[in-house]
Parts: sequence; structure tokens; C-alpha cells
Amino acid sequence: MRLSGRQFTDEEVQNFFNDLVGEEVQIRIYDEFKTYSLYLYHSCFKLDSDITPPKMNKVHSNAVRKSKNSNINCPVFLEKTKINNNFQDYDIYKKITKLRKAVQKKLPSVESNVEKLDANHAQNVHFTLMDLLQNHYQDTPAEFSMIDVNFNPYMIGSMFTDRIEFCQKGIYVADFSYLDYEDGFLTLSEKPVVHIIISPIVKWDLRNQFHSTNGPAIEVKTDSKKSIKKYYLHGVELTKSYYESVVGRKLSAQEVLSHENIEIRRVVMQYYGLEELLQELKPKVLYTSERGNELISVTIKDRSDRDQKCKVVRYTCPSTGRVYVSGVPDNITKADEGMAWKFDLTEEEYEKLQKES
Repeated sequence: MRLSGRQFTDEEVQNFFNDLVGEEVQIRIYDEFKTYSLYLYHSCFKLDSDITPPKMNKVHSNAVRKSKNSNINCPVFLEKTKINNNFQDYDIYKKITKLRKAVQKKLPSVESNVEKLDANHAQNVHFTLMDLLQNHYQDTPAEFSMIDVNFNPYMIGSMFTDRIEFCQKGIYVADFSYLDYEDGFLTLSEKPVVHIIISPIVKWDLRNQFHSTNGPAIEVKTDSKKSIKKYYLHGVELTKSYYESVVGRKLSAQEVLSHENIEIRRVVMQYYGLEELLQELKPKVLYTSERGNELISVTIKDRSDRDQKCKVVRYTCPSTGRVYVSGVPDNITKADEGMAWKFDLTEEEYEKLQKES
């Protein structure tokens, strides 16, 4: 399951939105969030008579500076469109709202047979992307100080509805307006304008956890040549180098089982197959408790590349059903004793804990 990036042609997207709006529209496509976010900022900015440039945030001040007119005391798009300082004198917002409501009425019903994107999962995907972008742009305050994309209720796209099959081809957001945005300037348009942001690539498993075994689970563009890439296995993030070693099956069983992070160790064991890893280590079950915990002897290489016997406990988490393997000291003789050691308990405390739970 995934958001797959752009899967449509220019002609397809033009025809789709012409039909949806009911007339020819102007299409503006953004393949990264930054420019689109600046468009949203400018299009939502309402000028009050007492606002002057010092009170504007860094994004807007930078846009004003780029206009090459340091004396203007209103947003760039007001200067370019010759609109006076009271933007609310104009009916442009009413016109845009009327367009958006008309489009909403044409949307297919909820019962359409399109894959449903769980609302909570969609929110998690979006907030994850926003956090990544926020962290990426925080070191460039003069250019972009805030990347909180505030969506209006009339937008469509794969983040907002499962009712439009065409959006599954890679339209993350589609916003309808009469405001056009090019080269940092906002202008009025005679035609309806559809502002589209291309879906980033996001992959997840059946439990809605970020997951991919053939490349990054998250890839979101930051500009035309660069992108943020994150690698996950079943919701657990890995570094790129470690991920490539895992999916390339370049790690030995010893390297897998010696990773210090228990969740990384778990998902990598799941990927390789626990039994396959244990077989490589010549396992011998020494003890099985009534709770199903197993004390196992395995053979690993020491620093001199000599065989060395070690002990591990294999156990199942009662709340998640996940199987884990953890190393224990050589003096452990029973599986539950090993589990008690793992949680820094006496064997009696561990037994009591199990009974109470």
C-alpha cells in the first residue's frame, strides 16, 4: 500500500479537472511542498491597514524583498495586481468559495469503490511529512521559516478523500482558486486555477506502518534535485547503510542478533526469518518453560574468529504476539530465569508478575 508519486500525464490531469470544474482551468503543479506552501501563505494573507513590513513574518518579508521594491508596505501580489491596500474590498474570496463549493457538490459519493485511506493513518502520514520538512527547512529562516501547510475544507486529493480514483494517481492536494502563483508572485486569473501538489512516495504495510523492502518508505522532494529519504521496515526506521545491508541480506546472524536496538533487531530477524538465523548459529534448546519461553544455546564467533557458546532466550510478547530473541549470561539455566534477568527482576518477582498480568 502506498502513495506512489506522479502517475498521470499533463493531458490526463487537464482533462480530469476541466470535466470536474465544468470549464477550462489553468493547472499549476508543484512537485515539492515549499513553493506550494508559499502560495498558500500569500493567498491567505489579508492585509489590515495597520500592518507594516516589520510585523510580517520572515517568509513574507523575504517575498517583499524579492520584489525589488523596498518601499512597498503591502504583500507582493497586491503590488503586482494593482489592488489597493484593503484586500477585503474585493469579492475574490467569495468567488473562490463559490467555485470550491460547486466542485465539492460534483464529487462522487462515499460509497465509491476506491481504496479507503484510514483517516488516522492519513493524519499520521501528513504529520510525519510536515515534521520532516520542518526539520529540513529550519536552518534557512530567511527563505522559509514555517512549513505548516494549512488546508482548507474544500481541497481534494489522496490526503483528503478516498472518493476520487484519479487522485490515487499521485495528487496529494488539489486546491481550487482564481489566484495564480508564478515566480513568487500571486496574480488574479480569469480562469479557475487548480493548484496541485504531487504526492510524495510513501509506502506502508497492512498495519499502516511505514515499510518498504525495495527503497525508501518515504521520499519527499525538497527542490528539483533533492529529496528527503527515510527507510523503514514495519514501522522501524533504519539508517540507509544498515537498511541496504539488511535487504541485500549481507548481514550474518551474529551481526543481526548483536544490534543494540531491540526493535531494529526484531524487524531484521522478522525479515531474515528467525529460524533461518538461529540455524546459522547451531541452536540447541536447553530449556522450555510453561509460558513458552525458551533458553537456547547458540554458537557465535569471538574477536579471534573462534567458536564461542552463548545463551539466548526466545519469547513472545503477550500484548503484540511478536517473537523476540535476547542474549543472557552464561550462568542462566532456565528460560524464565533469563527473562527475570532481562527485566532486572528475581525469578520469583518475574513469576508473580506473570501471574498478576
